[in-house]
Amino acid sequence: MEDKTFKTLEEQIDILKSRNMRFRDEESAKYVLINNSYYGIINSYKELFQQKKAKDSNIDYGNQLFEDVLEDTLLICDFDKSLASILYKYIMMVETTFKSSLSYYISLELGSDQQRYLDKSSYSNGYVIQTGAFKGAYSIEKTFDKVTSRIEDSRITTIRHFRESYKNVPPWIVIPTLSLGVVYEWYKLCRSSIKSSVANIFLYPQKPDELKKELFLQAMKAVHLYRNIVAHGSRLMIHEIPLKTRLKERLLKEYLQDDSFSSAYIYERTFRVFALFASICVLLSNRPAIKHEFIKELAYLFKQLQRKDSRIYDLLLYRVYLPRNFIELLQKI
Repeated sequence: MEDKTFKTLEEQIDILKSRNMRFRDEESAKYVLINNSYYGIINSYKELFQQKKAKDSNIDYGNQLFEDVLEDTLLICDFDKSLASILYKYIMMVETTFKSSLSYYISLELGSDQQRYLDKSSYSNGYVIQTGAFKGAYSIEKTFDKVTSRIEDSRITTIRHFRESYKNVPPWIVIPTLSLGVVYEWYKLCRSSIKSSVANIFLYPQKPDELKKELFLQAMKAVHLYRNIVAHGSRLMIHEIPLKTRLKERLLKEYLQDDSFSSAYIYERTFRVFALFASICVLLSNRPAIKHEFIKELAYLFKQLQRKDSRIYDLLLYRVYLPRNFIELLQKI
C-alpha cells in the first residue's frame, strides 16, 4: 500500500522520479508544488497521464516532463470547471422540476396535510438499511426521519411560518428544502401511480410506464451521484459512479430504439461522464428546447478544448470512453 505520510518537497520530487517523470528545473517544480499542493497538481488527474499501471500498482509516467504534465493538468482543470458550470445549471433545472412535480402529485393523491402525506401506510417500506444509526430498519424510517426533522427546523423561514401560522407544512413547502438524495429516496417509497405521474413529466409519454419508471430512477440516480461533484468543484471528467448504480444499456436501448446510439452506449460508458450527459438528456426529453441548448453548450465547450489542444482533447475522450460523435448521439435522445 502506498505510503500516505507527510513528504518534503524533495521527497515528492523523488517519488515522481521513481515513477519515471523528468524535470527541466527541480527548483521551479518545488515552487509549483508548495503553491499548489502535490495532490492538486499530480494526483488529481494522474489517471490521464500515467502510461500504465503495473500489477504492483506502481505508476509509470512514461518519461514525461513535469512541466508538460503541469500545463496539461491546468488546462484540464479549467475545462473541468467550465463543464461543471454547464452541468450544474441543467442539473438544477432537473432537480427543481423533480421536487415540484413530486410535491404536486403527493399533494394530489395523498393530500397536503402532513398527517396524511406522512402516513407511512401510504408508502412502501423500502429496503433494509445495513449500516449506521438505522441499521436493520427499513429505509422509510431514515427518509421520513429526515423529512420530519426538516419540518421541525426553525431556521428555515417558510417552514417556520407555515408551522406556526397554519400548524401544517405542506409538501410544496418542505420538499424544495430537502437534499436531492432525500427526495430521491422519498420518490422510491411512493405508490406506483405517483411514480408514473412524475416520470411522465420528464420522459416521452408514448413509452411503457414500467420502462419510464425504471429509466427515470436510474437517470435521476446518475444525476444525484454527480450533483455534488459538479457543485463542489471536484474532478469531474474522470469521476466514475458505482457500477451497481450505472445507467444500464438495456433501458436506453429500449427507450430510444436507435441502433447507432445502442451500438455506442457500451458497458464502459454506463458509469462514466457519458452516462451523465445521456441522463440529463433523457430527463429533458419533454423539454426539447432546453435539451437543445444543453447539447449546444456541451458542443461549444468541447470544440474550444479541441481548438486549444487537440492532443489533450483526444486523450480526454479516450481515457473517459467518450465517443467522438457523442454530440450527435445525444441529439438522438
